[in-house]
Amino acid sequence: MLQAQLDELRQAGFAHVVLDLRELTFMDSSGVRLIFREDRRARSAGHRFSLIAGNAQVQRVLSVCGLVERLDFGEPVAPAPLQPTVSPRPGGGERPSLGIAFQSYLAQLRRQGRATSRAGARGAGRPQLH
Repeated sequence: MLQAQLDELRQAGFAHVVLDLRELTFMDSSGVRLIFREDRRARSAGHRFSLIAGNAQVQRVLSVCGLVERLDFGEPVAPAPLQPTVSPRPGGGERPSLGIAFQSYLAQLRRQGRATSRAGARGAGRPQLH
């Protein structure tokens, strides 16, 4: 589910995604693989993938895998405004320019009624866009 949501952010044009690990209590090899893959994808696209450090056990897993030195860890930031800022892109169109915390962005989408079809399916009674 997290991978699908990260893919959605990338497809929406966000050039900086921050994954907050503070609430994570356990991470196995699938979580390490996801983080490593997202970091690699962001770098190859010229984008940025940052993490907010988790608890000692989560950080230890990343350390044992040799990723702490490779990954971009940032400081927690205040919640982003409800509407992401946009800037003109060469060649027309708009592109989000705000680095935004992953969970905050999803909460914004839900508040604005633009949740994904997967999330909308969970919210019974919500109209679906087709």
